Amino acid sequence: MLDQIASRLRAALPGSVPILRPLQLLDAADWLEVDEAGDPLPEGRSGLQVYFEQRAPLGYVQLYHGQLEVRDGPKDLGRLQIDVMAPSLGHAQALDGRVRGALDTTPVRPTPFKLNSCQVLEEIDHTRIVLIFETRDIGVPDVRQSAEH
Repeated sequence: MLDQIASRLRAALPGSVPILRPLQLLDAADWLEVDEAGDPLPEGRSGLQVYFEQRAPLGYVQLYHGQLEVRDGPKDLGRLQIDVMAPSLGHAQALDGRVRGALDTTPVRPTPFKLNSCQVLEEIDHTRIVLIFETRDIGVPDVRQSAEH
């Protein structure tokens, strides 16, 4: 499912906006200041602000692993968290709109995702928008049942 989500987001977001996978959770926080060749500076700065300056001036999107909530025959319902991180509220809202537009279901364009909640967290030096989507996998065989046979 993460591949499908990343593909939708890549099509909707500017190319300069990183989409970080769950295993990349600490990439932005651990970012080291680099020179023009991409090598870390010996006495360079590190952290989220440097990541915004050098890698993601518009912000970035952090994906998390989905959580299965209900297994109901051929339909699995789950939750998926996506964080929009940006250096300002305006940048975060712009990315948030694109993320929602790429994933959220509409009557005209149904998707397996429905926005369930949104929380905006403004800090002194960045804004984090936490989006929780309900996910629906329909017609996906139960791997556990297949393994039993």
